[in-house]
Amino acid sequence: MGEERLICPICHGTKAEIVDSNVTLVGKVENSEFQTGPITVLKCTRCKYFMFFDSVTEFAAKEF
Repeated sequence: MGEERLICPICHGTKAEIVDSNVTLVGKVENSEFQTGPITVLKCTRCKYFMFFDSVTEFAAKEF
């Protein structure tokens, strides 16, 4: 699998900071409940948009 560059879908910035890792989201949609596996939360340093990645994603550094 090739290496991909992080690009914010809102402002197209290429820098983000890790907000937290191994986060589990739990919620309810209509009549169904859900729980995610461990995810990493990143925040774009330019527009502050939050991005979520599953545990399979690897990051090379704390800041991109």
